[in-house]
Amino acid sequence: MNLIDDFQKQIDERLAELRPLVDEFHALQQLRKAIETLDPEAAAEHVSAFPLPGSTAANAAAAAAAAQAPAKPASARPRAAAKPRANAKAPKRGAAAKAAARTTSTAAPADPGESHAADAVAQIAAEPGMTANQLATKMDVPVNVLFRLLPQLQREGRIRKQGKGYLPA
Repeated sequence: MNLIDDFQKQIDERLAELRPLVDEFHALQQLRKAIETLDPEAAAEHVSAFPLPGSTAANAAAAAAAAQAPAKPASARPRAAAKPRANAKAPKRGAAAKAAARTTSTAAPADPGESHAADAVAQIAAEPGMTANQLATKMDVPVNVLFRLLPQLQREGRIRKQGKGYLPA
């Protein structure tokens, strides 16, 4: 019986070692499912459960850890020496600067994302039910741009989501 007890103890120890990995596996499965359904709120909830290396949540965790660490006094921090730039021109001032700004400015929209927003709304109106991936292909933009834009357009009431597709509001 002693052999069986030892074997059960080894199994219990190994199970204890594997439990965090199993939990992470299940969290990753839930995150993947949330991303596939394009539900940003659910995805954000699962991302906060564990920070992946290089993710915003990992950066936030690192920042929180740094905030808890004792701060160095300002005198202990090294200062970067200002290096003079070769061929550096003195900045323009006054009327000359304003005139230069007028001649070099282009007619760009005040909010560069607004052109994507207007294009997305127009594409969705033309083809209701389009998914984010289909819309990204039509607009020739990376799909991650739309993952931020589409929920914003939903909040503004300009579009609505039905299943995986989007419809005009």
